[in-house]
Amino acid sequence: MTFRLAGAVVFTALLTTPTVAQTRIWRPDERVVLRDYGFVYQVATTNEAVYAATAGGLIVYNALFDRWLPPITELDGYPGGEVVTAMVGDRLDESLWIGAVDEVVHYRPRIQLVERIRIGQLIETMFFDSSDPSSPLYVGTSTRQWFVLSAGSSIPVRVTQFPPSGSRASGASLQALLRVFPAADPLQAVVLSEGRRQHRLTSGAADPMNRRAYFGTDGLGLVRYDAGVARLERLPYGLLADGVGAVLLADGGVWTGTTVGARPRTVANAPPYTPGFSWVRANLEESRLDRGPGTLGYGFRDVRDLARWEDQLWAATDAGVVPVGGGRSSTIDRQAGLPANDVYALAPSPAGLWVGTSRGLALLGDGGANVELAEATVGAGVIIDALAVDGAGVWAGGPNGLLFLPDGTDRVTMPALTSGEPLLGDRVAALAVVGRQVVVAIGDRILWRDATGRWTHETPLGLGPLTALTADGDGVWVGGELGVQYFTFDSREFQTAAGAGDLPARVRDLAASRDYLWVATEGGLVRIEKRVVLR
Repeated sequence: MTFRLAGAVVFTALLTTPTVAQTRIWRPDERVVLRDYGFVYQVATTNEAVYAATAGGLIVYNALFDRWLPPITELDGYPGGEVVTAMVGDRLDESLWIGAVDEVVHYRPRIQLVERIRIGQLIETMFFDSSDPSSPLYVGTSTRQWFVLSAGSSIPVRVTQFPPSGSRASGASLQALLRVFPAADPLQAVVLSEGRRQHRLTSGAADPMNRRAYFGTDGLGLVRYDAGVARLERLPYGLLADGVGAVLLADGGVWTGTTVGARPRTVANAPPYTPGFSWVRANLEESRLDRGPGTLGYGFRDVRDLARWEDQLWAATDAGVVPVGGGRSSTIDRQAGLPANDVYALAPSPAGLWVGTSRGLALLGDGGANVELAEATVGAGVIIDALAVDGAGVWAGGPNGLLFLPDGTDRVTMPALTSGEPLLGDRVAALAVVGRQVVVAIGDRILWRDATGRWTHETPLGLGPLTALTADGDGVWVGGELGVQYFTFDSREFQTAAGAGDLPARVRDLAASRDYLWVATEGGLVRIEKRVVLR
């Protein structure tokens, strides 16, 4: 039998290999994926941390400093929330042991190491010997076999003798924890009520001094019970849904809007998809979730774009233009004067908020009280799903190619005809303005006008069909179905930020701050440190 040695560091990790290879070995915080962490399966504690295994990944709360740490997903080696069967924290080295269908995963946060140890049987229980400070981890399987594992070793050792039940240090069951903290149970009815749904506790663990308990829920994430004041409070973190349709820099972080997404939920009794918005602080230590007003919440299903206009956040959705949070309370839709309820793009300008719909273009004024139609674009089949504003007018793109509306006129021109560049008549996937230069994503290439007024194009390799653009400095971030790259106009070079193996799903939107690139995908929000890319 081998035993763990306190302070030993052995780099014998068997990390998850993505279906598609990653572009680089990511260090901690360089690439972080955020998702919906509402449905919690298991909770475990150490001296410093609270771990919660969720359907979206492993979330980590630092109880000493009252802040969230970056989550761990399958891109980092996590096995996935739906297969977590047991979990126990190691208070000797602050690490976490996770039992899954046929393996044990050991996460050591101090050295950012994930070890995967195959057992070959369903893991049912795990514990340490509380009478032995150097105890290995005991692992019980569904076939009544027992193994021991030591930190730094990837080899399970079969045993036939193990500590009695009174000496087993493991996480308590939910029922046992509620017997220790009985006042927490009746508080569920008030604290865990959300709209028409009454959420329930799913699991839990106490801190080392038994002064606080941390409970998982079936849709609201982690909650904390303080025995000293008999208070149950939410600790919100992450996103409202895995799918992110749009992202916008705002309020010291980013706002995101939900989309149905590409990660199917196979979890029994998991809460239904809830449309809405999430705000995440740039350092990822705080989140806010907006499920909408009243008990019914928002009436849309999909967010396609976000914009800040007249000190208000606005969303383009399948039900119209929706104001987020305070300010206006009514949706601007066809009844309010829009040509259609299906709204795809928004672009603030000095004249108002331009709105691209499935039946043409409109301009909002006076906080949305006035709706003016761009008559030349209104009609069946004129879909506007990309917008950008520069000093000359508004650029609009869609299946019919690129359109241009000069400022102060209602005349619409088609650059494919006026410029002699036929590619501009193809479907436009995204638009951006770098300085006073418009950039267009069409198919698998980007086009822009050079100093002579001639349109130039370049094709990034490895991105597939393009889906998103965002300006940043003297260049532009380019998102596609297979990754993200940064293009510099002076050098005409692309730098890879992320490939298909670095992202959880297809790119929907991009935003760039001073330090970070934010990538909205159909499987989560990805934050990438720009210094890793722009060297």
